[in-house]
Amino acid sequence: MKSPGNYEVEIKLRVADRAGLLRKLRHLRARMVRRLYELNTLYDTPSRDLGRSGRLLRLRLEAPLALRARSGAARRSATTGIITFKSPITGFSRYKVRREMEIPLLDPHNVASIFEEMGFRPWFRYEKLRTRYRLPGFSRLQVDFDETPIGLFVELEGKRSSIDRAARALGYGHKDYLTANYWALYCEECRRRDRPIRNMMFPHRKK
Repeated sequence: MKSPGNYEVEIKLRVADRAGLLRKLRHLRARMVRRLYELNTLYDTPSRDLGRSGRLLRLRLEAPLALRARSGAARRSATTGIITFKSPITGFSRYKVRREMEIPLLDPHNVASIFEEMGFRPWFRYEKLRTRYRLPGFSRLQVDFDETPIGLFVELEGKRSSIDRAARALGYGHKDYLTANYWALYCEECRRRDRPIRNMMFPHRKK
């Protein structure tokens, strides 16, 4: 969901109590919209020109969670994708605000080859299971519950006033807002646990 002018306004909230969060969502009469497996790949030039200027190029592959463990034609035909390009907007501290352009893909399987032919190289991959909810009274707010290899997070995207209201309803305050992306959160977790920085993958996908 984008704000006017293709702006993305969002925060993340760290979830320590999964059961407690789900109870709050039920109490708020949240409606589950979809549940997907995601494989995200970030691309950049060999000299990291995009990253050094705060820009991001991402290919996201999405598949129904029921097909996560399957391979072959069934999973391939059900997999869709999104190309996303983001660039920073300065002047905000409490929220992450960026310009965002997206292109949905019905058949994303040749995009990686196209990116590499254009001189972009994959430099970070991360997986997550994402469950999207809608909250009554928050028609333009996107609520995503992310299960990741480094923990559980809720991502709220929409108007700043809606983000604040929904965060309070879920039991969070401004001090809990996270504006870091998953790359930064993953690096922080690796440093905390004294682990090498690789890709943020679930155990069965680690290389």
